[in-house]
Parts: sequence; C-alpha cells; structure tokens
Amino acid sequence: MWRFLPALAWAGILAIAIWPLRDGLARRGMGKNAVASLLTFLVAVVLVLPLIRLGIEATNDGRAVAQWVSEIDQKGLRTPDWLPNLPYVGNSIVGWWQANLAAPGAARVLFGRADISGMFNVTRTLGIEVANRLTILVFTLLALFFLYRDRPRVIKEADANAERLFGPFGGHLGLAKTRWPPCAAQ
Repeated sequence: MWRFLPALAWAGILAIAIWPLRDGLARRGMGKNAVASLLTFLVAVVLVLPLIRLGIEATNDGRAVAQWVSEIDQKGLRTPDWLPNLPYVGNSIVGWWQANLAAPGAARVLFGRADISGMFNVTRTLGIEVANRLTILVFTLLALFFLYRDRPRVIKEADANAERLFGPFGGHLGLAKTRWPPCAAQ
C-alpha cells in the first residue's frame, strides 16, 4: 500500500491545482462524470504525450548510436586532426587510436571487451523503473478521476478517518477544506 501513496499525493496536488477549471466546467452544466472524465483525460494527455515523445527520441538516438558503431566497425574511425597537437600525450594517443579505432574491424576488439551483460542489466533496470512510474501514473489518474467526481464524499471520509486517528482534534485538521478549493457546483 505504501507504494501507492505517491500516486495519491500527486492526485491530490493535481486536483487542487486544477479545481477552478473543474468548477468552471461544472457551472456550465456538465455532469460530474463528464467533468471528471474530461479533466482526467486532459491531465493524462499533458503528462503522457511528452513521455511518448521522449521514448521516440530515445529509440531514434539508440538506432543512430547503433548505426554509428556499425560504421566504425566497417570503415574505422579516422584520427581527429587536432589529436596529434595535444601537448605531451598527443603522439601516444594517436598511436592508440590508430591501433584500436582507425582500421576497419579494429574497433570490434575494443567493443568486444565491453561488458554487454552490464548494458542488459541497465536496460532491464530502466525498463522496471519505467513500468513502476507508469503504474504510479495510472493510479494517479484513477485517483484524480474519483477526487474530481466524489470530492464531498472523499472529504467526509477523510474527516471521519482523521477523527478516528487523532481523536476530536482530528476534525479540525481539515478546516481549510471549507475555504479552498470551494465545493461549488457538485
């Protein structure tokens, strides 16, 4: 259950931030379900479209890097003109470059020494983190929908839980709820 608290916190923050828009739509005669669905969809689009764009760019960059490595393997990588001009180490770096990168196929030995399993572990870990973040996003949007739709009931339940947890003083913890955001047009 602790893993979903960030989703609930983000849903609360987003609900408070967008509540004036929710009230405006409700005053125009839209039903609770329609308003909640529309606003949740808009938040999802605003949050998900940049993530999709980022994924597409990462895929394109990954392809470009793979193509570049393939070209280096097939043609070699020519020594930069400025490299021999480096003081003290220029000539030794040029020698290493010629032996390991300049000739076609020479880079294969260098890339062959790279720890491929480490790259797979990083990729797997990244995939797990992305899946966890998407799960939190889905639960955030779900909670946001219910906050927009059932705000009075959620406040009533929160008051009852606060009083149960903190005693009579718990009811005073939520006094700000009566001031902002207003419960107009439920």
